[in-house]
Amino acid sequence: MNYRPRCRSAGDMGNIPMCNMIWPVLSERPYPADQYTNLAMHVREQLSQATRPLEAFISSPTNAEKMAMIVASVRDHPSRPLGEILDHLSPSVLEKDKLNPSIIEALLHAASLNAMVKLPELGTCNNFENEDRPTAGKDGHSLQEAVSSMFSTPTRRPEDQLIDHKLTMSYLSVYHKYDVIWVNDLTQHLQIDRSLRTIKIFQHKIWLSAHASIPGQSLLGDALVCEALDTLNLLFPQHDRRNHSFLNDRGQRFYSLGYCGRERNLHLQDYRYWGSNLEQLMDIMKEPRRGFWQLVPNARQLNILESANFWVAIFVACLAIISFAFGLVAVVYAKKSLDVSLESLELTRLQYQLSVAQACTDPDQAKRLPLFCKPSG
Repeated sequence: MNYRPRCRSAGDMGNIPMCNMIWPVLSERPYPADQYTNLAMHVREQLSQATRPLEAFISSPTNAEKMAMIVASVRDHPSRPLGEILDHLSPSVLEKDKLNPSIIEALLHAASLNAMVKLPELGTCNNFENEDRPTAGKDGHSLQEAVSSMFSTPTRRPEDQLIDHKLTMSYLSVYHKYDVIWVNDLTQHLQIDRSLRTIKIFQHKIWLSAHASIPGQSLLGDALVCEALDTLNLLFPQHDRRNHSFLNDRGQRFYSLGYCGRERNLHLQDYRYWGSNLEQLMDIMKEPRRGFWQLVPNARQLNILESANFWVAIFVACLAIISFAFGLVAVVYAKKSLDVSLESLELTRLQYQLSVAQACTDPDQAKRLPLFCKPSG
């Protein structure tokens, strides 16, 4: 089924209409409005970068409509060489030279939007690790071949082992201090930087959900789209309060999308494109925890001695604090006891003086106590 963009009037356009114009497949099912925020931001960024190239097109009054028209041509002719797509677009351009750099640049921007990758400009194929990779416009290769070449599958498939259900991004963040860098380019998805302790994550789950539900709407293969969606389901599972908080704290709202008609796949062998990246994440889980959590006993790592030493030290420190507290209390009570004793001594002295004074008031007693009773006057 071929989808054609629905034209909108020029001027400011809302997030939902603009995204539906670029990717009409999004309009096939209702998504919450907040799911479009980051996706629309990416579209506006691409339109800003393509402002000058889009000036070569005269088909529509707005850049968004121009881009939607080019994206539709890319989507409808995925396996055709670049030259044929340019021929198809020729009625919509101001200059009929199909090799006009502006026209080609606009086409590459549209293909990048269609596949959610960053296609290199013509003549920059040296940016690829392998110069023999198909490149758009090179040797008659199609845009689909150029996009597919950006995703390599390893010669060795991952072993058929179960992925630990605890492998989530929130787990890696809490226990191993990894943080997320949200990206718009699927070629960067699940790139891991161990020195900076960062993991790049493709942030547009709504885009993956829509394209996984209706095949053939992207230059990407359907299998690759579904696998990318599975990796998000794996790292951000449902019914996980910590995961929900993790996403909310980072301004991501795709938790409410659920599993998008799929399940959380824990079979490593099913991940052809990102299996090696997931293996690295599994290895990270086996590393010693960082921060306070490295001192908590953990069955995954042999840290029993370190944990025992730490908690014994904590216990001894607590005993020392308790002993100090009791010693301080004892000093306070000793001081109070001393004050009471001094007051008691003073009362005894006063009582003695009173008894002597009473005795001296009696003349007979006064004669018997000449040392204590001085004769009056």
